[in-house]
Amino acid sequence: MPGKMLLRCGLAAMMVTAACTASARLAPPTPAEAEAAAAKKAQAAAQAEKDKQLLSETMDKLAARWRANPDARGRKTNSSTPESATAESEKSAPAPSAESAGKAPANAAKR
Repeated sequence: MPGKMLLRCGLAAMMVTAACTASARLAPPTPAEAEAAAAKKAQAAAQAEKDKQLLSETMDKLAARWRANPDARGRKTNSSTPESATAESEKSAPAPSAESAGKAPANAAKR
């Protein structure tokens, strides 16, 4: 019997401790802490933008070097598609109308 009593007391103590811990909350940050956090976030964003720019420049240099002399290395290169060409092809394609949105294409029956 004393073992069960000790087990129940231990279990009750753990439950009280868990309840007290769960209800504890942190105090809201002070204005100085909030300002420091905002400055740290801005600095991290600036560093990320700098790293992104550096990566882009490096990739452009490597791509230019790769495309510079493909025949000497036995490689085939495809020309990159300019954005203006893809934008023009999207403009020239007919937009689907509301009536034809649910219908099958006209040539679907011939297939």
